[in-house]
Amino acid sequence: MAMICRTNCIGRPSHSSSIRKTAPFVPKLIEAVESQGISILYYARSNGELADSIVQKPKETPDGPAYKSDNIILDENTVSGAVPQVTAVGNDFHNNHETRPLFIGETEGNTRIRELCKTNNGLWREGALPDNQFPITKDSLISVDVEVNLSHCQVSYTGKNDEGETVPFVAWALLGTTSETWSQRPSGNWK
Repeated sequence: MAMICRTNCIGRPSHSSSIRKTAPFVPKLIEAVESQGISILYYARSNGELADSIVQKPKETPDGPAYKSDNIILDENTVSGAVPQVTAVGNDFHNNHETRPLFIGETEGNTRIRELCKTNNGLWREGALPDNQFPITKDSLISVDVEVNLSHCQVSYTGKNDEGETVPFVAWALLGTTSETWSQRPSGNWK
């Protein structure tokens, strides 16, 4: 805490007020996605709220505009994860651009992968991945990628196998399909 010293009428310092300096918020992880000529950074705040930071200019320059940060809103509510962890991917599919941030959420006390989707400039909607209730460890990292030539989306994360061991998992589906087509399996061991 920094103290501000002022001099009273007699010339003696008086400590009349104080100013608290707090460190600015810095996310632990950011994920960048290009979407229809703009750059979007996805991140989670320390309380788990998901946010994006968008620049409306397709090419960075030294005098470029400041990014505009907003909460991610779904059904008029700010979306929050169980932990400040997020990953995202953007891809073109059937002449539309899809943006998909994934994060760790809680459902009935269990941690699950949650997926949000936005097509072009539409509203956010819940993705199909959470319908599968794939278990994920709360301290997991998440990675998502799209194999465009295969029309395939793949999510890597950490979960518990049938023996209760923490191992890497992979979940996958064809783009444009419903939740019934998502599959998952353990993908090996951490070594």
